Amino acid sequence: MTRCVEVNGLHRGGAASVVLKRPSWAMSAVAYGAARWKARTRELRDRLEAERADAGPGVFDAAEIGGEGLPDPVRRYFRAVLTPGQPMVAAADIAHEGRFSTNDAGPP
Repeated sequence: MTRCVEVNGLHRGGAASVVLKRPSWAMSAVAYGAARWKARTRELRDRLEAERADAGPGVFDAAEIGGEGLPDPVRRYFRAVLTPGQPMVAAADIAHEGRFSTNDAGPP
């Protein structure tokens, strides 16, 4: 039996009261969601890692940065820091301390 309460002329109850009366349903839904999220994240991470592993360590070819796919500043940077035949970096661990400014007007 669902108990409804009248507040300011409105009836309260229904689905919300059923969830409150059955907290195990809510807890089960949260646990299921968390497990599904972890499993899906693990699948995506494994897929990304497999793609990275398949690429293999190639070497830098200056012809790859000559096309229209990169902005000029990026192209100039790559030409300055990379040398033809240099082994490609397959992965990197990067740490950052500080803040990134996302303000288009300049620093905060």
